[in-house]
Amino acid sequence: MARTKIISVIISSMLFAACGRNLIGASNYPKLVDSLGVRTIFDDARWRMYCVYCDQVCDFATTYRANKFDDIDSLTFGQLTLKLDTIVVKHNDSIQIFMSFFYDTLRCNFTSNKREVMSGLAYKRGDSTPIYYILPGAYKFYDRLDTGNRLTKGLQPEVIKYIKENKDKIAPWFRKEAEKYGVFNDNDHMRER
Repeated sequence: MARTKIISVIISSMLFAACGRNLIGASNYPKLVDSLGVRTIFDDARWRMYCVYCDQVCDFATTYRANKFDDIDSLTFGQLTLKLDTIVVKHNDSIQIFMSFFYDTLRCNFTSNKREVMSGLAYKRGDSTPIYYILPGAYKFYDRLDTGNRLTKGLQPEVIKYIKENKDKIAPWFRKEAEKYGVFNDNDHMRER
């Protein structure tokens, strides 16, 4: 009986610690983000991931090996919530930020054309430009000078069009950031990260 109680306490403590990394503090950032002092790159990673996938439809059926999810089959990634999974500090010089798109409690790992969604981005400590993106099981470097790439320059014409046409449907954080960067201004004076 005492052994069962001890095991229950240990398991409860582990679950609380695991869930605690995503708890939102008074700053509206996950506590892990604040404790590591990485708000700038966390916001940058969120913005880039939203821009890369915003107008693509999420394939929940492939993720959950189900036939259909009728009520949510047409949701785009821009409408989903992007949540922190974890942050990994590698050799004290680079930081990997892992995130996932969710609808309520359902995680979406695939686009409608059955491609896996990137799971995060990595940054050199002190630099707000990613050095590589992370796919499940692989790291991929990208051309940081390719301005036609959504990962390099998120506000591509098709992204701007999507945001404007769906401004009342997109995730609140994504909309707020789009407003901050002037996407909804009548003039073309937008600024990029």
